[in-house]
Amino acid sequence: MLRILNGNKKNFIRKLELILDKRKIKSPKKTLVVKKIIKDVEKNKDKALIKYEKKFNNFKKFTSKDIKF
Repeated sequence: MLRILNGNKKNFIRKLELILDKRKIKSPKKTLVVKKIIKDVEKNKDKALIKYEKKFNNFKKFTSKDIKF
């Protein structure tokens, strides 16, 4: 949902903080998943990267030769 806030109104800061606080509440689970993936990639390097590419991008045949930076 798109919300439009008028920065000139008195309660702008309060409304903005409420919106941002709601977003913070929803993200802890996602943050934990992302941290787990990052740690796995740091530890297992390309092997983990290939695993997640296959998992999230549905690549059937993905090898270290396909990784480009």
